[in-house]
Amino acid sequence: MGALISAWLGQRLAGPAAQAIAVAAAATVAIGAVLLGLWWLREDARGDARAACNAAWEQRLASARTQAAALRQARQRRSEEIAAARARELAAERDRALERAAQVERELAARPRTLCYPRSILRRLDD
Repeated sequence: MGALISAWLGQRLAGPAAQAIAVAAAATVAIGAVLLGLWWLREDARGDARAACNAAWEQRLASARTQAAALRQARQRRSEEIAAARARELAAERDRALERAAQVERELAARPRTLCYPRSILRRLDD
């Protein structure tokens, strides 16, 4: 009985209608495979473009971070230079004030002790 069914199916599948259906199905599968391949290539290209864009963005971001760090370091160095210069100025001013105070002390020590100081010494003390 199986042989008869096989023979009957063979005759049915060998007919022009079955062959047309088989050709249409094969063409549909082939066209579907081509379309699926094109879709896959498009998605792959979009992924590559996205990755390239992300890489460029990361590079620009890294460059901006490097520039910001360099600017911050330059500002830090400039601030330290200004602070060092100001510290030197203050030290020189302190030394001048100490020298002036010592000079006034020497001048006062050279004079006899009086309760009233001459105007020239008072003017120097007020300066």
